[in-house]
Amino acid sequence: NPVLPSPRLIIAKSVGLLLALTAGLSVGKEGPFVHVSCALADLIMRLPAFQRTRLNVARRLDALACACAAGVGATFGTAFGGTLFSVEVTATAYMVKNLPRAFMTALAGSLVYVALGVSSSFALFTSDNEMVSAWSYYDLLLFTLLGCVCGVFGVAFVVLVQALSMLRNKLLGGGTPFAASRRY
Repeated sequence: NPVLPSPRLIIAKSVGLLLALTAGLSVGKEGPFVHVSCALADLIMRLPAFQRTRLNVARRLDALACACAAGVGATFGTAFGGTLFSVEVTATAYMVKNLPRAFMTALAGSLVYVALGVSSSFALFTSDNEMVSAWSYYDLLLFTLLGCVCGVFGVAFVVLVQALSMLRNKLLGGGTPFAASRRY
């Protein structure tokens, strides 16, 4: 069992992050928030009521992925970002059944973020209404055109990769992409 998720770690990370942010140091708060939320989840899973979750490796990883989503949701105030981060970072194969759980925990983290009133004081990104009103229809037309051009390049890239993959398979004489690696 790792020694890292301990009450001392949670207190040290929380106090250190609080002092660093109030001192104006340029530190990222998402890493410590995710680490603290996962450490808290691990400590909660040590309670007798959650013993079955802790002993089942798959459920434990699901719970830690949800804790990771809650940490990002509490950091940025966005449930979708927390969910996508947990999908991207926590597993090489993500269980689809865990998506609603991760979204709900990220949503809870986001709601705590808003309820505590930190959304304006510690926000990483703020909405500036002057910039939004400064957009014109010409800008939106250019963004649409840029999106279409990037979409065409994306399709061309996928077609090129598919053609190169088929050519490679023909040259190697195998019908599957892994034919060359099957030779012993």
